[in-house]
Amino acid sequence: GIWVKIPAEKASHVPVAASLGFFCHHANANVFMMARWLPSTPCTLPHNASHYIGVGVAVVDKHDRILVVQEKTGPAARGKDFWKVPTGLVDAGEDIAK
Repeated sequence: GIWVKIPAEKASHVPVAASLGFFCHHANANVFMMARWLPSTPCTLPHNASHYIGVGVAVVDKHDRILVVQEKTGPAARGKDFWKVPTGLVDAGEDIAK
């Protein structure tokens, strides 16, 4: 297959690429990523990631105390008075085994 990366400021090129058989694979605020499958076999290009893997945990010790944390960054980093149970997300391309 062929990949075409079109910067957002060149968005007027998207219809041109589409007229040449390219399809929108994914887009974000900065770029349109388009692809075209050339072989006569079914397309095997990977789909764009459309979900996140997340985890949350409640830890309780033998004295019935619950582990809570404060985040340094991110949406739950709201200051010294905001506590929460530990949670997290896997970033795109991150190996969850590491």
